[in-house]
Amino acid sequence: MCKLRKIYIRETLNKRTGLLLVGLVGCFILSTLVSLSRGGMYATTGTISESTESYRISSSYGHTTPFHISVALPAGYRSAGNKRSRYPVIYVLDPEPVLFTTVVAASRSMAFYSSEQPDSFPKCIVVGVGYPRRTDENIEQYWERIRAMRARDYLPTAGSSAYESAGHSSEFLQFVADQLIPWVDTQFSTNTKQNCLLGSSFSGLFALYTLFKGPDVFRYYIIGSPSIWWDE
Repeated sequence: MCKLRKIYIRETLNKRTGLLLVGLVGCFILSTLVSLSRGGMYATTGTISESTESYRISSSYGHTTPFHISVALPAGYRSAGNKRSRYPVIYVLDPEPVLFTTVVAASRSMAFYSSEQPDSFPKCIVVGVGYPRRTDENIEQYWERIRAMRARDYLPTAGSSAYESAGHSSEFLQFVADQLIPWVDTQFSTNTKQNCLLGSSFSGLFALYTLFKGPDVFRYYIIGSPSIWWDE
């Protein structure tokens, strides 16, 4: 893995984006406190709540299992008065079991409580990028089953025998950049210049990989405790 020396920030974040980053970084703290206690390429698999939808999207880049995509829409998204609104998008990796719901709750709460402020937190679309979960398995069984898929997608180089599937981050980045993001931008009212990738641990390492290999795919990055020890 390359050694990180200096990262130069090429632009100054405005107050609104700063608030976004500060608020959502706190999601990592909350998620670490929580113990580990659904055919077609774009098939709807059910509705989690009135404003959250779920899909299964088959990859065109060699992935044998479709990805489970959760999309949380901001309050008032479908109202007639919001037809021309465009929303920033936060893409959340490793969304299960709590990170997706935590980011959704945090972004909705901050948008609501800061709505009267001049530099209010923007309403956002939150997209969780994960793997289908079976109805007969608990969260521990789910995480054990997707272990190889996480390593395949998030770890950029081949490594130890414990993660023999590692080394295919380039294909996952292709899926995200060339298939998932265009689909989200087509299906939903997004601000294509305001998107963010959020990941931690293994998915944090993938976020770093994306920052260096495809820095223009996302405008903003929230990266918590990336596994930079991998393949040292």
